Amino acid sequence: MYRLFLNEAMTSYLDVPAEVVGQDTETFPGEDYTVIQVGDFTGEDPTGVIFWFDLQTKDQIGFRAAEMYNGVLYKSAKATSAHWVARQEAEETLWLYFNQGVGNSASDTATATTWEWDGFTESELYTYDITFDLTVLSDDETVTVPYGTVTQAKHVYGDLDEIADDWQEYGTAEFYFHADLGLVSADVITGFWGVQLVSWGS
Repeated sequence: MYRLFLNEAMTSYLDVPAEVVGQDTETFPGEDYTVIQVGDFTGEDPTGVIFWFDLQTKDQIGFRAAEMYNGVLYKSAKATSAHWVARQEAEETLWLYFNQGVGNSASDTATATTWEWDGFTESELYTYDITFDLTVLSDDETVTVPYGTVTQAKHVYGDLDEIADDWQEYGTAEFYFHADLGLVSADVITGFWGVQLVSWGS
């Protein structure tokens, strides 16, 4: 179970399940990705994110695509909110590296496209180059989240650059991972303002 934050102040949130849906070899022919959904997808107005990740290598995450659903914010009497409201897709796998050792950095760049759903049609918003430059700050960090206080966490800081022909954006990201718990906290997640671990296991 994770807490998805709905605003920058992190005062509004939803506690939602996380689930490995399975392997997908059809969406991107010739490629194999693990589909993970974080959110509530049980009702008519789903809220959360579905990811396509390559998780075959320890301490590396290969990002291929994400679909954001936000029935809480985008429900409309004129259209279904069961459709994603935004989709981000990289033309090739964008690698996020966490295995470079404390104090070291590693980066990768890919071209990505974002689409939006206005309630009736899908439309392409823009295509841009996205770069993640990640630095491992510590492999023995303590962090407190709704789950409790987690020790011996890997603390990773990232610079996120998005550059298109007529605009550019620069941001940062911070992650905490644990060998047994997986992702403990992140202050960036597609479509939301952060995510934190609430409970783990069945």
